[in-house]
Amino acid sequence: PRMSRPTQIAAAVIALCVAASGIAWWAGRNAKVRWARQEALPEIIRLAGADKFDEAYQLARQAQPYIPDDRLFAEQIRTISRHAVIDSDPAGADVFYRPYGRSGESWRPLGKTPVGGASVPRGLLHWKAEMAGREMAEDVGPGPFSQEFRLHFTLFARNHAPAGMVRIASSNQPFQIFLPGLEHLSEVHLPDYWIDRHEVTNRAFKRFADEGAYRRAELWQEPFLKDGRTLTFEAAMAHFRDATGRPGPAGWEMGAYIAGHDDYPVGGVSWYEAAAYARWAGKALPTIYHWTRAADQRLSGDVVPASNADGKSLLPVGASRGITRGGTTDMAGNVKEWVLNAAGAKRYILGGAWNEPVYMFTDWDAESPFTRHPTQGFRCIKVDRAEDLSAALTAVIQAPSRDVRDVKPVSSPVFEAWRSLYSFDHGDLKVQAESVDDASPEWRMEKVSYAAAYGDERIPAYLFLPKNAKPPYQVMVGFSGSNVFYERSSATTTDLDRFNFIMRSGRAFLYPIYKSTFERGDVVKNDTPNMTAGFRDHMIMWSKDVGRSVDYLESRSDIAKGKIGFIGLSSGAALAPVFLAIEPRVSLGVIYMGGFYLQPSLPEADAVNFAPRVKVPVLMLNGRFDNFFPTGSSQEPLFKLLGTPAEHKRRIVYEASHNIPRNEMIKEVVNWMEKYWGSPTSRY
Repeated sequence: PRMSRPTQIAAAVIALCVAASGIAWWAGRNAKVRWARQEALPEIIRLAGADKFDEAYQLARQAQPYIPDDRLFAEQIRTISRHAVIDSDPAGADVFYRPYGRSGESWRPLGKTPVGGASVPRGLLHWKAEMAGREMAEDVGPGPFSQEFRLHFTLFARNHAPAGMVRIASSNQPFQIFLPGLEHLSEVHLPDYWIDRHEVTNRAFKRFADEGAYRRAELWQEPFLKDGRTLTFEAAMAHFRDATGRPGPAGWEMGAYIAGHDDYPVGGVSWYEAAAYARWAGKALPTIYHWTRAADQRLSGDVVPASNADGKSLLPVGASRGITRGGTTDMAGNVKEWVLNAAGAKRYILGGAWNEPVYMFTDWDAESPFTRHPTQGFRCIKVDRAEDLSAALTAVIQAPSRDVRDVKPVSSPVFEAWRSLYSFDHGDLKVQAESVDDASPEWRMEKVSYAAAYGDERIPAYLFLPKNAKPPYQVMVGFSGSNVFYERSSATTTDLDRFNFIMRSGRAFLYPIYKSTFERGDVVKNDTPNMTAGFRDHMIMWSKDVGRSVDYLESRSDIAKGKIGFIGLSSGAALAPVFLAIEPRVSLGVIYMGGFYLQPSLPEADAVNFAPRVKVPVLMLNGRFDNFFPTGSSQEPLFKLLGTPAEHKRRIVYEASHNIPRNEMIKEVVNWMEKYWGSPTSRY
């Protein structure tokens, strides 16, 4: 039947309303798509470049519904997020996180364990897991370079955990400490253990003293060795007096600490007093392995700025925002902490104090066990079984004998005699084109290979040519970090992303696959120096690989003559002095997060002997809290020894660890290239 006219009008109105609504929805969505692509995405890129990953992540979550298939957006998501795999014993715990150091922020719920592959912001996060009837568990993670990370929480029944202690899990993995100069120590088996959440306080230590501990010889079981002599118990106790001659820490008076300082860490105690307290408490001093497992100096770039290091005064325990593994506090700064192991006649003391340089958290120290400085304190551990404190964990650890600040480079005649070890014949490169990838709108990638300068080997390499500039191209040759020694496929590495700013600046970039790296892997698993001919021979091969790569670049007509540079990252930065001293065709260098290794090598492969022979302009970029290349013992000596004239070398130190803010790095490296090479010729 035909609709009446009023009905037709009503239907038309409805249709118009629906159409208008659709148009409005479409227009609204289009506006949001434009916002996501034109406003949100550039801001995400800016925030990520400034290492503000949480802010970038929160903005990306708002933009993702509107541009989920955008290639550049997907690339940024990979940059600013990580995948978390979290389980617990028992399962069903509620998991929360918040950005590290923001103790005033609310916890963000992630879900109940097990959590598989949840997306979280990149960067260090503070975690907790809760379950009714059980103690809360805490942790921090992941490290700065983890793409996917795993956390396991054990939630103990209430009152099961020793008071004031937290559990540190071993994950059933061999453990190796991360202290510069002690990397030679073998991996150890480190069973799970308890550690004091806080440093031992004045209040707790006074109970020890008030119970007559300074008169109880059974608590003091280590021989009192001083100046080569063994003291009697009575003679030793005479050294452990307060300012008024009473038994107690050095700064106390009449057996008491300053009023109101109950919850401050005890200071002014010797190693012997710390060990006696631990025995009195039914605990033990941590070994260097227990202490560093909980401190996890790899996280120093976040931990140190949040801690009481290089500060104004001592603070009550737990007052700073510096949280480490298991929820431990103040492992960086406040008071430095005695550990069990001997270093010859001394004992190790770690973490640095409130009035010491910030880099002491990532370095080791050792003192006479009789010293009682106001900044010397401790914390304790508790193991499940006596055998958990194995001989391997408690053994004497000889401190490294080498301090690069005291090493004198060899004379010029001696160095020139060694130079011939690094020379090679510049013969036929036998270049082969392996593949070409032209898909990127920003650069063309050519994979090539050419003959090495030794044996019958070939060097694969990736050459990236910018699409925003005209040839002949300025070019940087790269050598990356230690990951290249254990990754086995250059085709799947994400390492190249670190250097893509070079192509975006209009310059070419060559990434050779050096001896021992990626698919050229061999018996060498890292670049840490040692006193073997094998390490020396590999140093020579790495240098020759750089030289052959320069041969290849010079064979191309699209590469600018005299404008070949070298950029070394981490491991590559530590090796850079050798390459820059040997290869005269490299006209500038960038040492990015590097310094001298503290381990010695044979002198003909020791970077200390090469640094004074570097003459080209060098830019050094470092983090003040770098745990691989400490400021005072590694970075500064290298910069000082570089033979480059003072006006052509520059060092910039960031408030960071081994992970410099990307935008700052890009700005300085590009400025350095433009200073000495000028701007590339634009294609537009």
